[in-house]
Amino acid sequence: MAKLRELIDLPPVWLVACIAASWMLADAFPIFVLSHFVWTVIGWALVATGIGLGLYAVVSFWRFKTSVIPRQTPSALINDGPYRFSRNPIYLADLIILAGCVALFGGLSAAITLPVFWWVIERRFIVPEEAVLSETFGAEYEAYCRSVRRWV
Repeated sequence: MAKLRELIDLPPVWLVACIAASWMLADAFPIFVLSHFVWTVIGWALVATGIGLGLYAVVSFWRFKTSVIPRQTPSALINDGPYRFSRNPIYLADLIILAGCVALFGGLSAAITLPVFWWVIERRFIVPEEAVLSETFGAEYEAYCRSVRRWV
């Protein structure tokens, strides 16, 4: 049972759940502000940007030969690529993808999933990961935190 919980409690699962919730909210409470065409253009641009940023960040993990899996102790501190601008570019990419899906679904009501996703990711993943990074890399990680913001 614990293994199943670990498999389910991963950021991509939370992302998919929030995308599904966004779709349901947009369908149940369609509050439109812009035309469908504008929502579609904005949505696909955000989804593409999020995917691109996420892939760029994952490549950094491969280059530094460390695990991308949350809750595993990293073997290297990544401070290159998108990690020069954000300490959490994969989570930022997920949030951008979710924002794109909210736009694609076209209902302003779906936007409530954005702060929910941000809060879950920050509390369940980022805060514990930062504690491990601080313990593993000490002063090097603290210096990195002073020069690079958590999200953007």
